[in-house]
Amino acid sequence: MIKKSLIILFLLITTQSICAQSKDIEFKVDKEEKALLITGYNNTTEPLEITLTIKDIKLLKGYAKPITKVVAAMSSAQFVKLTFEYDFYKYKLSYSFKKLPTEAEKKMNSYKKEDHYLKDASKINEGIVIFDDEGCGRCDVVTNYLVAHDIPFKVIDLSKGEENTKLMWSTIKEKGASMKVKAPVIIVNGELSHSHTDLKQFLEGLKQ
Repeated sequence: MIKKSLIILFLLITTQSICAQSKDIEFKVDKEEKALLITGYNNTTEPLEITLTIKDIKLLKGYAKPITKVVAAMSSAQFVKLTFEYDFYKYKLSYSFKKLPTEAEKKMNSYKKEDHYLKDASKINEGIVIFDDEGCGRCDVVTNYLVAHDIPFKVIDLSKGEENTKLMWSTIKEKGASMKVKAPVIIVNGELSHSHTDLKQFLEGLKQ
């Protein structure tokens, strides 16, 4: 019976240890003389923005509002030091977190269409020019890809007036392309294309 009890106890301890290690985010509270040190642990393989909130706090000083810190992958950071006079304090910890945007996501978030407008129509055959339209998901795929990969391009915004729409149709006709169009319409160094069956493959070709 003793051996069996020891085996069960060992299994319980091992299971609890594994569960603890499997947590992506943990908080540890270390008690010092008249103080509590609260440290957050990021056990994931990527940096996270973690926000600590302390609720139902009583007889503890040092916390005023939620604390947000960026904690590196597989690392920790001290969030707050709470002080107390008496041992019958109360508190409750909760947290939220979010992944940090990648460099590509940062570039896409900072993208402003108007900064890429083609102001001189005579240069329509220079570099990459996109006939972009409001609410065009495939157009967004193209511009997001180009921004993320630092590929220069210009935009002709079809939602900004009939003149731009007329320019697109006259350009398609002039270059002898099919008038049955599925957006986006793209010109690469004077060569026009649209209705791409494999848009991803087309975009990857622009990096070369």
